[in-house]
Amino acid sequence: FIRDIIIYKEVSNINGVINGDKIENIKELAIEMSYKKLNKIIDKIGEAREAFLSNSNFSLTIRVMLIGFMEV
Repeated sequence: FIRDIIIYKEVSNINGVINGDKIENIKELAIEMSYKKLNKIIDKIGEAREAFLSNSNFSLTIRVMLIGFMEV
């Protein structure tokens, strides 16, 4: 979904969007969110992935990731 927001923000065209059924939400979020915010969200997802690879607690990792999203 984040990928779709970045693609739409970059080219303003729905042809590259995977989640076409969510295009209205994608358009709104593309207007509201900066590239910096989107990159921070991607970083939080990457941190969660690394935590999962280190066998961290699933529930705790998801919570930390979601809190990180809210801080962005």
